[in-house]
Amino acid sequence: MDMRRADRAVTDPARISDILSRAQVGHLGLVDDEGVYVVPLSFAHELRDDGHLTVYVHGAPVGRKMAALRARPDGRVCFQAEVRHATTGVDSPELGGISVAYESVIGWGTGRVVEDAGEAARAGRALVEKYAPGRGRELDALPSHVAIVALDLDAVTAKANLP
Repeated sequence: MDMRRADRAVTDPARISDILSRAQVGHLGLVDDEGVYVVPLSFAHELRDDGHLTVYVHGAPVGRKMAALRARPDGRVCFQAEVRHATTGVDSPELGGISVAYESVIGWGTGRVVEDAGEAARAGRALVEKYAPGRGRELDALPSHVAIVALDLDAVTAKANLP
């Protein structure tokens, strides 16, 4: 699908990675037997050498998200995150003058529960580091009550509407 506002497209992988670094909440969309399920999450990401992104999220080893991922290991997922900067034009005499300054990323791919202890620990450290800078190195291993999910994105679009 073509982006309607192609003038706002962000295509540089480094800039997309920067947006994800600054975004605080991501949303994971997946499908299970009950239908579409979207859940807000803390996340970290990795820009791989091949230019693709892997987004890491965490959660309990059991629950709806994990059950959906395990039930459909080849199922498609969608991940979205944004940085909202400001609402502009609130004093505009025309409602059409009101806008939002933002940067956003949407990606599609597959999700997997990370079974490799090294990858899980690396992802866990990245998550801690993102939300508590300087503390990621303190995590040697994941607690048993935490699971890591990798979202291997094979398609990404990004947009920015900045003043």
